Amino acid sequence: LTDGFRKGERFTLRSHTAETEARVEEILGWIDTTTGVRKEGAPEKPVKGEVCEIRVSLNPPACLEPQNRFPQIARTALYRGAEIVAEGRCTGGATAARA
Repeated sequence: LTDGFRKGERFTLRSHTAETEARVEEILGWIDTTTGVRKEGAPEKPVKGEVCEIRVSLNPPACLEPQNRFPQIARTALYRGAEIVAEGRCTGGATAARA
């Protein structure tokens, strides 16, 4: 994670062989790295070293596998140009507003 990001920012999401535009829809909360459980509250702008759960929308849609089904291809990265802004994994399935 570089200098962080905010809700509403647009990035390029890369996952396995997929590359698509991604928009941060919601920052859901911090993740406790020792237990893996989401903590109360949500950061306005996550910064380097913080672990958090976010919801993104993809345009155009892309098929992402969740971590519990296919961990080898669940890894993702958000890019701002050539710079990696955040990296993580897909933890949920897609709905109309969630990917």
